[in-house]
Amino acid sequence: ERDSEDSQHSTRPPTTPFWKMAAAPHSAFQRKGAMRQQKIHMVKAHPFQAKFFKQPTFCSHCKEFMWGLGKQGYQCNVCQFVCHKKCHEFVNFPCTGSGVDMEGGVKRPHKFESKSYASPTFCDQCGSLLYGLIKQGHQCKECKINVHKRCMGSVPPMCGLDHTERRGRINIDVTFQTAASGASIINLVINECKNLQPMDPNGLADPYVKIYVKPDPSKSTKLKTEVVRCNLNPVFREQFKIDVKPADMHKRLSIAVWDWDRASSNDFMGCLSFSLAEIKDAGSKGLHGWFKLLDAKNGENYSVPIMEESAVGAMTARFEEAKVKPSASKAAPAAAASAAAAVPPSSRPTSVSSPSPAASATGAGAEKAARPQSTTSLGGASAGAGAGA
Repeated sequence: ERDSEDSQHSTRPPTTPFWKMAAAPHSAFQRKGAMRQQKIHMVKAHPFQAKFFKQPTFCSHCKEFMWGLGKQGYQCNVCQFVCHKKCHEFVNFPCTGSGVDMEGGVKRPHKFESKSYASPTFCDQCGSLLYGLIKQGHQCKECKINVHKRCMGSVPPMCGLDHTERRGRINIDVTFQTAASGASIINLVINECKNLQPMDPNGLADPYVKIYVKPDPSKSTKLKTEVVRCNLNPVFREQFKIDVKPADMHKRLSIAVWDWDRASSNDFMGCLSFSLAEIKDAGSKGLHGWFKLLDAKNGENYSVPIMEESAVGAMTARFEEAKVKPSASKAAPAAAASAAAAVPPSSRPTSVSSPSPAASATGAGAEKAARPQSTTSLGGASAGAGAGA
């Protein structure tokens, strides 16, 4: 009786068996048939998605191997372009299957032909191996890129234009200034770098920028920025002034990115160079923007700017307009041959036997009699010229 009275006066809610709680979960935790969709990253009309690759694959942007046990990188769902997660935001051409054309409207299609490879070769579009014993893939005759047969239609029409960045990019501003005293000064601003190569075991790097005016055996013009620790996208924002003599115009301004190491020697990451005469010709406008980091051999002599899509289209259009056209001397025989080919066979003159002397005289007299009429029919100027003669 006491237990029954206590149960009547108790304010505790009645307990529910665990099997009933499992059968009727709370409505706030119900998914109601929803499906989890993978995130899509849109870059230049490319719908990139993270993907796990079952076979060895190389990035089509930086040409480095895609490491990892999970989802190693991104792949476009339309054109199958493959790249690292860190590289996908730097892709500078639109997807070929999206219907979006490059700005400028000029296309440079590739000239593919089947080829047999003696060593393992990977596709420059999807990054996977070209399988087979003979004629494993196709190669462009001009720019020498290698693709699968199934990838030929997905390759962007940019033959001769290199869209890869193997060592990253750097943003700089270079201007040439002449002081009132006649001295020449180069103003150099190192802004930032992006998408650098990892050089340390932790997958990062400690980059800094080194500046020279080469050749300089004594290294008297050596300048460098501060080291940015553990960063592949360092921001420097440092400004330098370099005095230039008139006798130094044949030299080059070298800008190199290095990885700082405490226990071992520093590692080279990439470089580029400008001719001092080139900087002087640019004047106050200067050279500014993003530039590719090249290897040591090419970086000592070249600098490759990274242009926007509109600038690439405009430059390609200028190249198309500047193509060498055939001269008039070569065009005349071609026009005569095409005109002769257009004449029907029935109206073409047939070969005749040589006429007798009398017939020749008669024909010459007839031709002389008919000549004034023919000149008059061509115009008054021709008839007057004949009369004056």
